Amino acid sequence: IIDDGHLFNTNYKTVSDAMFVANLIKEKYNFGYLNEYTSVFTLRKNNLFLSPIAKKEQEQLKQKLPFWIRKLNFILLISRYTENILTGVYKQNTPLEYDIFVNDNLRHRQKIVANNVSPFYKQHHT
Repeated sequence: IIDDGHLFNTNYKTVSDAMFVANLIKEKYNFGYLNEYTSVFTLRKNNLFLSPIAKKEQEQLKQKLPFWIRKLNFILLISRYTENILTGVYKQNTPLEYDIFVNDNLRHRQKIVANNVSPFYKQHHT
C-alpha cells in the first residue's frame, strides 16, 4: 500500500487514519478481519480525539463523504455493528495480555495483563 504511494495525510491531526482508510476503499483495496489486536490506546480526559480540533476535523471529513453515505449513515452504522457482532469483534477472552513501551524505559516493553476489558469506549464526564 505504501509502495503504491498511499500515505497518511499529515494535514490532519486526528482523522488522518480515517482518511487513509477511506482513500484505500476508494482505490478498491480489499479488506478483511484480523482476529487479533494491532494497537493499544490509553483514554484520558485530555485525549486529542476529544479536543475541539478533532471535532472540526471530523466535521470536515464528514463533509467529504458522498451525499448518499451521509444520508444513509445510520443504516450503515447499524449494519457495521451487526457485522461486528456476527464476526466476533466484540468478544474478548480474558486475561488480555500485551506489551507496551513505557515512559521510564523506552528500550524495553512492559507486560500488561488486563482482566476487565471492554471493546466499547466509555466516555467519562468531568
